[in-house]
Amino acid sequence: MSVSSALKHSSSKKSSFVLAYTSLLALMFFISGCSREAESLRLEIDDGRWNFGEVKSGEELSRQFFIRNAGGKGGNLVFEPSCLCQLDDAMVFLEPGSVYPLTVTVSTTGPTGSIKESVKITSPESKLVWVLEIQGRIWDDIYIRPDAPSLYLTGDPQADQLELQVTAEEKTPLRLKNFQFNPPLLKVIETNNNLDHPQTFVVGAEYAEMQTASFPVKVTMSVEVETSESQTYKRDHVITVDTMFDPVPTPAEIVIGKGDQTTFPVILKSETGLPFKVTRVGASRDLPLSAKFEYNQNTTEHTIQIDLSLALEKSEGQPFTIRIYHTANPATPLRIPVRL
Repeated sequence: MSVSSALKHSSSKKSSFVLAYTSLLALMFFISGCSREAESLRLEIDDGRWNFGEVKSGEELSRQFFIRNAGGKGGNLVFEPSCLCQLDDAMVFLEPGSVYPLTVTVSTTGPTGSIKESVKITSPESKLVWVLEIQGRIWDDIYIRPDAPSLYLTGDPQADQLELQVTAEEKTPLRLKNFQFNPPLLKVIETNNNLDHPQTFVVGAEYAEMQTASFPVKVTMSVEVETSESQTYKRDHVITVDTMFDPVPTPAEIVIGKGDQTTFPVILKSETGLPFKVTRVGASRDLPLSAKFEYNQNTTEHTIQIDLSLALEKSEGQPFTIRIYHTANPATPLRIPVRL
């Protein structure tokens, strides 16, 4: 055998050895991984979501969730329910291959409307978190629609009104005894006891304190009604009052010529009479600029001193846009074009 052939034969043997060694290591890691997974705590839950639909307040609801340890190691399970859920056990030890029937009871006494509850399952033997989801709607002899209304203020008196419908579930005639808002940011503009459908009446409300509110704000509506059977019901209903408008900028655009000043006052004014706050000022293309304004001041008019010298230097003669972020319409910044 020539020297060249011997070298090739030796190289081939080394390559085969390296390949076999690498494959053996990969197999060992795979077996080790499978072994660790088999020895770990692994839970399987049959249908971890429960939608109980619509039920009347006061009914007792319960359901069993079957939790199986499909791993090769036992472990303690810790159950953390949300406020309306009650459990038989707060912690159990689950052996490998065994099944635990977790009974979850939901309290339907209290606030009515749509609810979403959960039970979180953790274990000191695992970093994983399992969650059981429970949802549905609870109603009583009377209910209020919509369940979670939002009043968006635009400054238009006709548009800035909210209509609420109070209904007796069993079609029992109702009589309004008391109706109030807390805080008193809303006022009642109409109550209508419909003679054709006496089990329902409609309440119209509008915004009352234009100059003093901060947005958004939660308003609790308290309703007290009396049925024809002389039963009195009280309900608290939460309303979200929010605002959505664009303040008017002056100037609406900035045109800069050679030798012109680079510092400009920009005035933002609320034409709706609703106050707002300026939160941030920036420029398109991440251009740097300097702005001075009263941060977080809640008023109907803001003056912003904007220095564009750095932005003009970095813009390379191309137009850009000033972006002013505010609370009157948080999702959409106000844009002022700058032309050169």
